[in-house]
Amino acid sequence: HVPRPQPRPPPADITPPAAFDARDIYEGQAPCKAFQVLDQGGCGACYAFSSAVSFSARLCSTDPSSSVRNVVISPQSLLDCAQGGCTGGDVLSTLASLVDKPAVELWCDPYTGAQKACGSKCDTSNTYGAEPGSVRQVGGAGEAGVVQMQLELVRGGPGVVGLTVMSDLFSYSSGVYSPSASATLVGRHAVSLVGWGEDNGVAYWICQNSWGADWGERGFFRIARGADTCGIESNKGLAVVKPLIEPLCPAADCAYASTTLRDCSCQCPAGLSGPQCQDCSLSCGGGGAAVDSCTRCECPMGVWGGDPECNSGFQLSSLASCGQDPSRITVQYSFSGAGRPPTQTSF
Repeated sequence: HVPRPQPRPPPADITPPAAFDARDIYEGQAPCKAFQVLDQGGCGACYAFSSAVSFSARLCSTDPSSSVRNVVISPQSLLDCAQGGCTGGDVLSTLASLVDKPAVELWCDPYTGAQKACGSKCDTSNTYGAEPGSVRQVGGAGEAGVVQMQLELVRGGPGVVGLTVMSDLFSYSSGVYSPSASATLVGRHAVSLVGWGEDNGVAYWICQNSWGADWGERGFFRIARGADTCGIESNKGLAVVKPLIEPLCPAADCAYASTTLRDCSCQCPAGLSGPQCQDCSLSCGGGGAAVDSCTRCECPMGVWGGDPECNSGFQLSSLASCGQDPSRITVQYSFSGAGRPPTQTSF
């Protein structure tokens, strides 16, 4: 067994900023989907979720506007191929598995809360792997280790940290967390580290949890920084991996809501066809037009009916003033088709 080397002090001329949040660094661009909080449920798959979030965020940082890079890889893909399954697993080996067993996107392999056979997924998603030899542990406890973790966050993006879970973490709702004196040890946990800051003189880390968006600060939490609270700094520091980056396809290549695959071909949803999914096959009757990425028909004024018929409507027969009061009118109209008007209109 060879112990991990101690963190080396960063160069004297490099100082981390006072605050940093990976969620905010792409101002004016598409937000990274990686920061959508997920829920692991009753399965002990925190290592898979935190690894998926950190990998996805690092991939997104290369080009948030790209539909090929701004994705969420499936925690289920990582869980299925891990050793521990729902009883817990090792973050470093999980990240390393992306070299030989690339993951697919979340929509292709949705989370089930249980381990399935490795590789059981759809066949139409892009796959995302890691560069060989790129898994690293950065920083650790102490001032030098904390600074190294901060600099890695700025340069490369989020990573995974481990911590001990105390009983009062479950009831956390906001603020900078430190366990109370009466809190008891529950177990170990892995989360994604996304930033840091300071609140009234209290330094903190910002972490993305996998307990759902209704926990904590919309699924995130702040925990004291620099004091190795719950072992967040001494437990292997920051675990990171470098996504394997392949050339991007030309911009605006796939129309509507279609997906650009890694070979630059377009995966067309139902109703669309053509090389760029530019042809809409939805035929709308009654003068209707296909809208919302070719998913439904919009009927002209005075016409309604279920998609795609637009087969019912009304016809205005006459319009005349009533008596001596010009503010009152009489309207005569008739309905056609099997449908009825969608709303009752008064005149």
